Amino acid sequence: PMHPSSERGQVPLYIEVTNRTSHHIDVYWVDYKGNEIHKGSIPNGGGVWSQTTFIGHPWTFRIGEGEENIVLKYAPFRIVPSIVGAETSRVEPNGNIEATQKFILRDAPKGHVARLNGCAPTSIVEDNILPEPPFIHRNDLNKLTSFSTSEMNKAI
Repeated sequence: PMHPSSERGQVPLYIEVTNRTSHHIDVYWVDYKGNEIHKGSIPNGGGVWSQTTFIGHPWTFRIGEGEENIVLKYAPFRIVPSIVGAETSRVEPNGNIEATQKFILRDAPKGHVARLNGCAPTSIVEDNILPEPPFIHRNDLNKLTSFSTSEMNKAI
């Protein structure tokens, strides 16, 4: 697997994560050498964790040791402009404006798989600004494969 590392940050970003899963989640910043540095924990059932970071700094959210216990690998890569009702910035105490990204981690519905790889995820990310690809029920996987194949054939 790819092991990202942080790059020198230029653009600050405030992130706020709410844990609505059934698991306690540990949060790790991936440093400049690719090492995970523990930066906090988020209690299950609505706990909130926040941190100011930079575009290009990866984070790992885990429910235990090992690749199989990674809930989310997150690396902010862009700032989305604010619009009314979907604010993506905040004013810091010193008066500077800082970009924000807020999302909620939830348990994945039973029997659902990711559209992109067909794997059963442990959690889903609820983000109204940058939503992730939707899940499908495992029974619909064959329909999705047929649809994808027919779309590829049309493109050829």
